Amino acid sequence: MYLVLDKCFLQGAKTECIRDLSTKHELIMPEILLMEILTTENEEDKRKCIAKFQHEENPANLIPNVGTLIRYEAQNHKSCTPIERYFINERFVLNADFILSEEQLSTLEKWKCEIYSDSLKFIEKAIVTQEWFPELKGYKPGMSITAIEKYMETVADEINFINTIYEQIFAEINKLDDLKWPDADIINQNWVIYRYLQVHLLYVLEYIKRYGFSSRDEINKTLQNFPIDIDYCVIGALADGLLTNDKTLVTLYKLLCPKKCLITLTL
Repeated sequence: MYLVLDKCFLQGAKTECIRDLSTKHELIMPEILLMEILTTENEEDKRKCIAKFQHEENPANLIPNVGTLIRYEAQNHKSCTPIERYFINERFVLNADFILSEEQLSTLEKWKCEIYSDSLKFIEKAIVTQEWFPELKGYKPGMSITAIEKYMETVADEINFINTIYEQIFAEINKLDDLKWPDADIINQNWVIYRYLQVHLLYVLEYIKRYGFSSRDEINKTLQNFPIDIDYCVIGALADGLLTNDKTLVTLYKLLCPKKCLITLTL
């Protein structure tokens, strides 16, 4: 099976666990995991993560970030599935002693700034989604989450709900972008575009559950991780399974892919 690996699972698992999984399955390393590893501030933690992989070329299957895959689908009107066809076909070795160039360090700093910016954009979008979730009007943290859970089930199960929102969003994008995006009637659960919108909406509902429709003065670590976790969840939904120890990601992945493989450490 092709299993997507995220950072919290990598950090929490023993070396024997990671190597055993890589022997029994094909591990997928989303580009975002590589970036997370390389930007780990604690050097010892970074070394520990890298050391858990087999000391050989291509210890996992590297795949581009979700944005790159979406652009491919938009340009070609073709889904990025099966996902294994879109692995990055380059040789690489994970080496904790590798010294990054100034250009590479600059790229990593730029990526961290982009993730923070993506967190702000996520919040901006989350607090203006009431037209899609009218039953949540006036919702505040601490109130009953029954309606939120109902909407989460709708997002996970009803393709027409997703495609209706897709039509609204991408009708606007097509006005601004020279690229003609695929029509709603051809996208489905096998498309990155579809899964990204679906997962994004689930995280919007998770945000509303925690914070309501209000903005945030401070972006905590959890909110900074939302854009990252969306990437993991999207790729995981298109693969055979997911390796994660993040409680929110576990809950949402079960909702999205109840029949796929989900492996966690003790939660």
